Order: sequence, then C-alpha cells, then structure tokens
Amino acid sequence: MSEKYFKYISFLLAFISLAFAFQLVFLKNELDIVSIISLIGLFLIFIELGVLMTYENLNMKVTLNNIFKLEINYLSPIGVFAHVLGRIGFFLIILSIILDFFV
Repeated sequence: MSEKYFKYISFLLAFISLAFAFQLVFLKNELDIVSIISLIGLFLIFIELGVLMTYENLNMKVTLNNIFKLEINYLSPIGVFAHVLGRIGFFLIILSIILDFFV
C-alpha cells in the first residue's frame, strides 16, 4: 500500500523542503547558506524520486535501488534530466555537510 503513494509522498517532501528554504530566506531573513543548500539538495532528490516513479513507471524498490547507480541508458530524456537533478541534489547535500564542518 505504501508503494502506491510513494511518489506522492516524495513530491510532498519536495514541497516541504522547498517551503522550509523559502521560510528561512524570506520570512526569517536568515541567510544560513548551509541550511539553504541542504534543503535545495533535498528538494532535488525528492523531485528525482517522484519523477522517476511517475514518468518512468518504476516501482519503489527499483527507484530506491537505482538512486546511487550511474546507469541511465534505459531512461527517457525526462528521466535522464530527473536523474541529473538528483545527482546535483546529492552533491549539494555533501557540500552542505562539508561546509557545516568548516563554517
């Protein structure tokens, strides 16, 4: 049952992470760059999960197994674009962790 709603949950989590980023910038007027970078990275990863499950018709197990793989030959152009967004999001989260240690 949870697999049926996984794509909706991932889009919801993407919206929530983007809402937190906007709240930090516009409502609280805080420019904590590390938090903003990590929230944008989470947004991109959740968008990748939702797009792969929606447009590529992949199930939850295949989507979660392929998150860390670099093979994209079986994906459509929309899936490749979503996968690239996910890679950028993963890089942003790693960058925010590194910046958190040094800033």
